[in-house]
Amino acid sequence: MVEFIDKKYIVFWGSIGECFVCKQSVTEIMGFFNNFYRCSECAKRYDDNQRKKAIFKVNDARFKCPENSCNKTLSFREFLNRSCCNVAMRYSKTRVEDNKSRTEFQDLKEMMNELELVKKEEKGAKKEMVDIQKKLDIATAHYSEKNKRRERLQVKLATALSEKSDMLFEKKENLENARFKCNICFEKYDDVDRLQCVLQCGHPACEKCLTALPNKLCPICRKPFKEDSIIKMFYN
Repeated sequence: MVEFIDKKYIVFWGSIGECFVCKQSVTEIMGFFNNFYRCSECAKRYDDNQRKKAIFKVNDARFKCPENSCNKTLSFREFLNRSCCNVAMRYSKTRVEDNKSRTEFQDLKEMMNELELVKKEEKGAKKEMVDIQKKLDIATAHYSEKNKRRERLQVKLATALSEKSDMLFEKKENLENARFKCNICFEKYDDVDRLQCVLQCGHPACEKCLTALPNKLCPICRKPFKEDSIIKMFYN
């Protein structure tokens, strides 16, 4: 803890004099920076490199006792020790209490500064949290929209596949049924009067329709044929 002495008790400034910066502090150790002396408190403002280059000296100022009836001239340390008279001893107790109050005040000041800093950091953190929440809300809405779109497409695709499957099944069924029907009368083949036959062009029809055609032309490809070229299909 840096100890100070009120300027009113100075009798002789000595070779060092008052602090060049604050013009009021008198400390036991004074630092010589850039051709001028600074008190120990002001010297704290300099960095380590500057402090290494500085010259520190014991203050040779002289002080008078706080008791007016005491005529002793005291050094810095003697003044702080308060051993020259009874009044000085009482003053020493007061000085200790003053230094304690000063230290406590300094601690409170540092706490207040720290509180202001934390408030500022808290405000910044809250703003950052709000910004992140906004981004999260946007991302969530974007995800929800894509998710719903994906579900709609899946339903649409499933419906289309189902319809296509039904169409293919129906077409296959029709093709299967067509194999057993005449291409002219569209009646099912039988072994009585709807005997299945095939022309040399490969197209089928029943015997009754083929023999009844006035113009012997294939009903599908229009290729001419003769009755004796009709191929009858027999199934066991």
